[in-house]
Amino acid sequence: MPKPTEPLTEEYLDELRSAYAGTQSDEGRTIVALLNELDAADDALHASEDEVESLRAEVKQLREKIAPKAPSASLSPSRSRPGSWVVRWRDRESDLRRSQSFPNRREAEHFRASMIDRWNGGAR
Repeated sequence: MPKPTEPLTEEYLDELRSAYAGTQSDEGRTIVALLNELDAADDALHASEDEVESLRAEVKQLREKIAPKAPSASLSPSRSRPGSWVVRWRDRESDLRRSQSFPNRREAEHFRASMIDRWNGGAR
C-alpha cells in the first residue's frame, strides 16, 4: 500500500476497487463511493482540459485575424499621367486604401521608404 503522502496510481485505485467491490461493510461502501466520486471528478477535469484547449485554439485564431499585417506599399507607373508614379498602401488605422502621385520614380520610392520606416518605428 502506498504511503498517504504519495500520489495514488491507477493500479492502486484498481486494487481498491476490486478489493471492495460488492462489500457489505460501511467502510467498503464508503471507499467505493469515494472511488466513484474520484472517477467523476477525473472525468470532469479531463473535459475541462479539453474545453480549455479548444478555447485556446479559438483565441489563437482570433488573434491571428486581428493581428496587424506587415506594412507594405506598392509603387507603379501612373496610368493617367505618363512619367509620373503612384504609391498605394492600406491605411493601418482606418483600413482604407490610399494613394499618392509623384512626378518621378525617385520621389515615389523615397516616400514609400519613409512610410515603411515610420510604420516600423524607424528601423528596417
